[in-house]
Amino acid sequence: MTGLYSSPTGLRCVRRADPKGEYVKKYDVSSLHNISFAGERMDVHTFNWIKGMFSENVLINDNYWQTESGWSICTNFSNLHTFPELPGSTTKPAPGMNVKVLDDDNNEITTAKTQGKVSIKLPLPPSFMLTIWGSDERFC
Repeated sequence: MTGLYSSPTGLRCVRRADPKGEYVKKYDVSSLHNISFAGERMDVHTFNWIKGMFSENVLINDNYWQTESGWSICTNFSNLHTFPELPGSTTKPAPGMNVKVLDDDNNEITTAKTQGKVSIKLPLPPSFMLTIWGSDERFC
């Protein structure tokens, strides 16, 4: 096995049951190169716990992905360009995604560490929504 895909919730459950990682230490996981997460944001505490369980060569990849997008919105591609890991961050937008953070008046936020709403500018990748379920006429 070279990769593992899970949810942060799944790994938080493992951390709660095995906080010192004794179960992981029983196995040879030297072939593992990438652990990716999606479903919700990876919290910093769990990120750091996972990072401590595996070698420095294992990429901990926190994806920002929505079921509706059909594609990663922000991610760290290990086979394209790997950015330094940053706990609590999904690194950079995926190719094809023009991601902006907007304030309450829909102006782009350019100041670091300022909260806002995530917006994806058109065009979207081909795998994105083909319609709005049950409401084709509303999709444009």
